[in-house]
Amino acid sequence: MEILKLGSYGDDVKEVQRLLQQHGYYLEHQIDGDYGRNTASAVQEFQGGRLNSRGELLEPDGEVGGETWWALNHGSGLEQRSHIDPLIPEGLTPKRQKVLDFIADKYRTGVHEIPDGSNGGDGVDDITGGWKVAWCAITMWWAFKNALGIEPWGDKGQSAAVRNIYKAAVANGTFKEKGKYSPRPGDVFIMLYKDKNGNYTGKGHTGIVLQVSHDGTVFVTFEGNAGNRLACKSRKVSQETLVGFVNPFPVEEQTNNWKRGVMKAGSGATGVGGTR
Repeated sequence: MEILKLGSYGDDVKEVQRLLQQHGYYLEHQIDGDYGRNTASAVQEFQGGRLNSRGELLEPDGEVGGETWWALNHGSGLEQRSHIDPLIPEGLTPKRQKVLDFIADKYRTGVHEIPDGSNGGDGVDDITGGWKVAWCAITMWWAFKNALGIEPWGDKGQSAAVRNIYKAAVANGTFKEKGKYSPRPGDVFIMLYKDKNGNYTGKGHTGIVLQVSHDGTVFVTFEGNAGNRLACKSRKVSQETLVGFVNPFPVEEQTNNWKRGVMKAGSGATGVGGTR
């Protein structure tokens, strides 16, 4: 199958644009068959929280090959479940525990978009306050605001975009570059996307770290707007678009005496988030 990318044109591109629009990512409402920068950016946003046919996370490269085609046609529901048991590790410090307890309780209600691609409905509006926007970043603001009563990256409007969380964390010294830091449960992961020239597009994806492997190379997450729902995923630190983590907790919350280990995707665990 031909890979669709910048410069591609035709009916297949129109179908990609239609499917992106269906999932709430192609907001310009222009289905013209021209694979330009807006389409490439929308593809990256879609890929950021989606699984391929083998249950592995897509790498957000902005191109549509066979696995992204599959995901576009199976972008929500059972096919996008990682089947991870979202257990909160033992031995966490109090504030990290509160954040994870709070978002885990919301996850158990099966939050998902109704209808697909609406960025709203069935618990999503509780998180966003009714804003019809891509909601992974605002989920982070919502979790910390409600669990701890703090806004680590500014108010709701300032925290509604991944790039803003990243910039604020760099400015206040809480951003930790990957490769120089091992994530802890309760930290926030940051993915940032680049265009074909290697420049950041301003788009990305984010979520809260739940579990970390013994060697620190794999982590399990809670993340909003992943498969059109609040999801539990397993990610690798080596993922190209992952740039690092945000650790907004005070000094007394930096202990490493918590239980390491992850539940792998496809391990047979059913999770507790319903059928979405």
